[in-house]
Amino acid sequence: EKERKHIMSAEETFAAANSSFVDGDYEDALEKYSTAISLDATKADYFVKRAAVHIQLDNFADAVSDADQALALDSKNVQAFIKKGTALFEQQKFAEAKSSFESALALEDSKPARTWLRKCEAELDAANGGEGVAASSSTTTTSASSASASASTEPAKPATRGALPASAAVHPP
Repeated sequence: EKERKHIMSAEETFAAANSSFVDGDYEDALEKYSTAISLDATKADYFVKRAAVHIQLDNFADAVSDADQALALDSKNVQAFIKKGTALFEQQKFAEAKSSFESALALEDSKPARTWLRKCEAELDAANGGEGVAASSSTTTTSASSASASASTEPAKPATRGALPASAAVHPP
């Protein structure tokens, strides 16, 4: 019965963390998700949700770590692959992010994963001199070069966060 109490306590803490997350109180959500994990580290969803908080707080390396922990517990957790890919993208690790989104899509069709995958492909294409999709949409080499140059001088976060629907970047519980 004591073990059951701990699991309930972890579940209650997780529910409180979800409420904080939805309210936008990410620091409180982070603390509560961490407490829930300390009480029951066997639930992949706990790590996925904490990864989502880390993304909101720009703690991208921690988000990748939590997503990896979730995947160690549940190798078919689509949301873990999406959170990992999002955090990798924000770290400008586009090839790794692409792989994570491809893993998510291999398990389940997901509009957010498809959107992020296209963003990865666009970034990788731009990094390779604009050959492929980006080059075919440009009318001249000069415009492709200047677009690539301006993209590299701007911070990635504002350009990436605003381009996705809220449901893609934040998955409320």
